[in-house]
Amino acid sequence: MYSIAYDEQRRQVTATLRGFWNPDTVARYAADLFAVIGRIDRSRGPFHMLARSAELAIQSPETVKAFNEFMAEFEQRSTGRVAITVGTMLNKIQASRALANHRIRIFVDEDEALAWLSEETFVPASSVERRPA
Repeated sequence: MYSIAYDEQRRQVTATLRGFWNPDTVARYAADLFAVIGRIDRSRGPFHMLARSAELAIQSPETVKAFNEFMAEFEQRSTGRVAITVGTMLNKIQASRALANHRIRIFVDEDEALAWLSEETFVPASSVERRPA
């Protein structure tokens, strides 16, 4: 269903997601991912994440809702870039609409995703000035 690894030298979490999930799987994934990112030394700056989801099946509406809730919490706990790889251009278009955030980009090509994650021009979310609406 999924695997999660952290590369300290690159400061990158890599998650590989496969198959058809249910809301319980999303909850287990979230708990495991949050456990990994909770151990990352934040004093060295932001960490980035590569989510390989090309083998993730189209999910049920209940699972999509659980993913959306997970992403809202994840965005609060992370400050770096998130590159998500998908299997097709249609998946990229659909995911891009659902995940509108300057720190998240969707890719079909993993090499492009890794290049974007390694760019030096990133401004972490914690250093962006926020003004009241």
